Amino acid sequence: MKSVEGTSLNGNNKTVLIVICCLLAAVAILITAIAAVSAEKPLPEGYDPAGRAGMLFSEKYEGDKNDKTVLSYRINPVIEFSSFDAKGAVMIENPTKNSVDMTVQIVYPSNGGEYLLYSTGLLPPSSHISYDRLDVELAAGEYPCYAVITGFDPDTGAELGHINCDLTVIIHS
Repeated sequence: MKSVEGTSLNGNNKTVLIVICCLLAAVAILITAIAAVSAEKPLPEGYDPAGRAGMLFSEKYEGDKNDKTVLSYRINPVIEFSSFDAKGAVMIENPTKNSVDMTVQIVYPSNGGEYLLYSTGLLPPSSHISYDRLDVELAAGEYPCYAVITGFDPDTGAELGHINCDLTVIIHS
């Protein structure tokens, strides 16, 4: 009968264990590095506190800048909220190619009046707001709205013009 005096790893098993530990450590370092690099930086003072530096989808743009008479933008055409006080994916972006600051207002036209549902502060070029809350309480439902995207001269603060676009706000409960 054989007795078991103890167990130990042989040379091959030790090597495999060391390799696995090294791989796990490398993965942990990589995840930490990716999280640090992708962490969204807040905008400087004077800009919207919900705004973050960079493009919504980490896109790179190296073309010519728009002149101050052209305003590009991105906004979610259907913005859903689980409730009136929850954050929704507004996905507002002032693209890198712009040379002007911008603001966005979401307006609900109803019964002959207009109701301001949401308003941003200034967003400089190459910034965005991913998620935010509405500025008012709304009952559950679907609201056909429009956004007013306004451009501002970053040097003087003067309003340069605006663009309207249709969108829908949905409150689920």
